[in-house]
Amino acid sequence: DLCRKKHPRTNSRELTSEEWEIGEKLAVRLAQEREFSREISALKNESSLDKDSKIKPLNPFLDEDGILRHRGRAQNGSEIPVGIKNPVIIPRQSAIAKLIVMHFHKRFLHANHNTVLNEIRQKYILSRCRSLIKQVRKDCCVCKIRDARPESPQMAHSAVRGSIYIYRN
Repeated sequence: DLCRKKHPRTNSRELTSEEWEIGEKLAVRLAQEREFSREISALKNESSLDKDSKIKPLNPFLDEDGILRHRGRAQNGSEIPVGIKNPVIIPRQSAIAKLIVMHFHKRFLHANHNTVLNEIRQKYILSRCRSLIKQVRKDCCVCKIRDARPESPQMAHSAVRGSIYIYRN
């Protein structure tokens, strides 16, 4: 109920797009602070990251909302939206990482993992994302049913063993 408010016109408790965006930013920021607290404090103090930092190769920076983003080669593209230019860095071990993968998996109708991976990469950077997608697909009931292969029935044993039957016309 943190991001949800009652709408006077509809008397509904559904999330608006603004509330969804606020909730998403809050969840991402909390997950990042839990996993990358040293990196965030170093970036806030404008000092360099540790050599052993997991996200140092991503050239991270903090955006105006305090969210860690990847600074990539698409930085100078004027027509490219900011979310694609600078994807959000998501910690792999966080609960939000699995929720994001599950969301995209369901949103794209349980598509193959390359489709889901491409869609996730347009907005987020997740390390070892393929293995997380495989895990989500393995746990998905719809995918289990769709990918199920029928087993051929096992042949029954003959009642008479060792006998040879000769057929004559």
